[in-house]
Amino acid sequence: LSHRKQSKIQKAEDSLQKAESSSIQGVIVESASNIATVIKRGNRIYTNAVNGLATHNLKSLKKNKSQVENLTNEIDELKDHIFYFIKNLDEPSVSASNFYLNVLRHLQDMAQSLTYISNASYKHVNNNHKKLKFSQIKEL
Repeated sequence: LSHRKQSKIQKAEDSLQKAESSSIQGVIVESASNIATVIKRGNRIYTNAVNGLATHNLKSLKKNKSQVENLTNEIDELKDHIFYFIKNLDEPSVSASNFYLNVLRHLQDMAQSLTYISNASYKHVNNNHKKLKFSQIKEL
């Protein structure tokens, strides 16, 4: 029960928020929150990928792959919500919508890079390639 409660709190903390604000300042604040969340989750995903690759832990790499997929899906949901976001802006503010689109584009790029890293790490371990040398792990 305690684990379930903690995982609910963690999930709520790590979820991305749809932009509901109608002012430019509100968009900036909400976008900053999403950026911080994606960077925090991205750091965790990258660290898990490197650790899983270093220890040849296939189970953690598989779990990491699903975490990247969840992050990508959440960013895609935000991107699907763009029309409603632009529709709800107070004035037809081009700068706010451009800012939000650029933020989502960069978040999507980060997610794609993490997906590539995670998939490559998983394939390497799954195909029973040689373990990495200490210098290679240190470089990663």
